[in-house]
Order: sequence, then C-alpha cells, then structure tokens
Amino acid sequence: MSYDNSNSGFIGKNNRQREGKKDPELSGSCEVGGVQYWIKGWRNAKGYGLRFEPKEGERSNKKPRGPQSSPARQPEPAGELDEDEIPF
Repeated sequence: MSYDNSNSGFIGKNNRQREGKKDPELSGSCEVGGVQYWIKGWRNAKGYGLRFEPKEGERSNKKPRGPQSSPARQPEPAGELDEDEIPF
C-alpha cells in the first residue's frame, strides 16, 4: 500500500535570516489539487496568517481547480452581415 501525499504539506520555522517584519516566520510547501505551492506564515494576534504561492513553473503547467476556475468564454462565430443589418 503506497502513501497518498496529495492535498497535504508541511510548515515549520523559517531557517533563513529575517531582515524585517515582512519576512515570513514560517515556511514550507504543500500540494493541493495536483499543484505544488510554497507556504509562508506570520504570527499575528489571532493565530497565524498564511500565503500560498505556486512553485516555479507550476503556473503555466497546470490550471487551478475548484471554485476559482471558470470555463473560458468562447467567441461568437463570425457570420456574414448584410449592410442593412448594421445598427449604425
């Protein structure tokens, strides 16, 4: 039986030197819907704030899944217009 690692990830203490408050305290990675993401985290008064960014190359290779994605609108087929049908 193999372990399914999809829709999971890890976040831990950021090992890089923080230069300011905007640098994340936590960092990690995860996979959601088949797309790999970097995770950045900051401690705040209510808990932790998180930001997810697609790993390099993931943006162009995969389309996001879920409610954010919407089907592309298809242009109307071009037909012949009679000059009498032009509204201006």
